[in-house]
Amino acid sequence: MSCCFRQWKATSHCKYLHGYSLGFRFTFETDELDGRNWVYDFGNCKWIKVFLEQTFDHKLLLAKNDPLGDHHNLSQFAQVLIMDGIGCEKFAE
Repeated sequence: MSCCFRQWKATSHCKYLHGYSLGFRFTFETDELDGRNWVYDFGNCKWIKVFLEQTFDHKLLLAKNDPLGDHHNLSQFAQVLIMDGIGCEKFAE
């Protein structure tokens, strides 16, 4: 998924808008298999793809306390999502 964000509090070049191609890996775990001897019915994973596309795919992600988020005209040229925090570590959390 391609997205754009910045770490506005950074003192390095990370304070500028920059893009990433994000990849995601999921691990399914259980103590017991179900009646079909499955950990999970992977046919039920479609919601994950929808969530990831709606959250990351071709989006401009901004932290809710980012001063740039006050500029409402951003939505004229970007699909802007305001989040509690920005960064790969925060996304994984």
